[in-house]
Amino acid sequence: MLRCCMVLLCWLGIAPLLHAQNYAVPLNAELERNIDTYICELSHRKLHDEHACVTILKKINIVDLNKGKVRKGKTVVMRHGEVVKIKSGLWPINTKGATVITAKHQYLAPGLTDMHVHFVCSNRDRLLYMINGVTSIRNLSGNVFHLNDYNFIKDTLLLSPEIFTSGPTLGGTNNAYTTTVSPEQLEEIIHRQAAQGYPFIHLSKQFSPELINAALQLAEKHQVKAALDVPLGNDLYQYLQHPGLTTLENLSAYIEENTNRIIDGNYADSTQKAGAWNCPTLIGQWNGATPKDYQAFKKRKEFDFATNHRISHWNDVCNYREFDEATHRELNSAKLKVTKALHRQKAGLLMGTESGLFNPFVVAGIAAHRELQLFQNEVGMSPLEAIKTATVNPAKVMGLEHQMGTIAVGKRAHFVILNGNPLEDVANYERIESVVIGGTILNRADIKEIKSKLEVLR
Repeated sequence: MLRCCMVLLCWLGIAPLLHAQNYAVPLNAELERNIDTYICELSHRKLHDEHACVTILKKINIVDLNKGKVRKGKTVVMRHGEVVKIKSGLWPINTKGATVITAKHQYLAPGLTDMHVHFVCSNRDRLLYMINGVTSIRNLSGNVFHLNDYNFIKDTLLLSPEIFTSGPTLGGTNNAYTTTVSPEQLEEIIHRQAAQGYPFIHLSKQFSPELINAALQLAEKHQVKAALDVPLGNDLYQYLQHPGLTTLENLSAYIEENTNRIIDGNYADSTQKAGAWNCPTLIGQWNGATPKDYQAFKKRKEFDFATNHRISHWNDVCNYREFDEATHRELNSAKLKVTKALHRQKAGLLMGTESGLFNPFVVAGIAAHRELQLFQNEVGMSPLEAIKTATVNPAKVMGLEHQMGTIAVGKRAHFVILNGNPLEDVANYERIESVVIGGTILNRADIKEIKSKLEVLR
């Protein structure tokens, strides 16, 4: 098994380097290889004895997101990565051969799903997602490496958040995107992506109205979900009704690209009635991108978990790109205003961070907590509403309500064990005692070890 993992990690170590070439931001090859070796060793150590065994959590308080309350003192039994029993804490249960953890005064909550990332198959980011309780991610800049990565994780024993990915981005001129010029070419590309097994297509900002219509029709035809990151202006209202549309990304559909003016009309009510979902990705804009923002980032805890190489890149972005701080504040204000309006109308919202190489100071995993706290503290959501944007709502969008999003018998064992009640304050999602990935537990000692390793390997 160890040899299998080593072969796998050698292959995965090449993937981020090849992918990063598309973005002109090469990763540090030696550091990545060290992280590859470490995650292999960790996976072997944690999964070798636990993959087939039974794990029992006793006297734990379950965060019930359907009822919005805590179910106290329960016993949860996990086997083969799924929940097989949930009983009263007084119920007698056979513990022979099982790993038993007594978690009195702690809270079992669903793992988080980050619904907008740009994952470059980096095992550093993979570890950061997990130790921060992000047990699933939706990648919106996919390629064949992500499909292979997904299949390897299923077929081998590699610790990883669950990864859902779009195909290569459609539209644009960057090498990372697939440039399309006609509906006929689009038909061929979307057919190919659907046949390859991508559950999502991702449309970028360079799409014309003709191609948007064609793409949504093709998404419906090929039964894939469409994520749009496209300025639509007042044409938004016609697209909202299209059955091929699944999610709108970055609020770009509501805000004019050059003026930061919010579109006319009752967009929030129309979005809610159409059942369209939005992933606002507030954190990237909130972080800013000036030298002053860089100095502020250096004082935050996530600074210790970003590589020196990536920090240097972000610093270059802050120092050398043209940046109008007033325009930035306008866009930040517009995004917050739109998100508040959508929330007031009870339109569907999703937590996403755009973590990856693009946005300065957005660190995998940690950014998810920042986004949830923005939802609670700036948008005005209750803790329950904020949590649902990263648990219940992603499961609905992906058609996986029966597999994830809440804690129930038959669902995947992707959880966090917390030292505070997140229904009182979403910040308690940061008070992580342990993370459960497919039934395998990363406990406090494991998390401390991973953090120490990532701090050293920078």
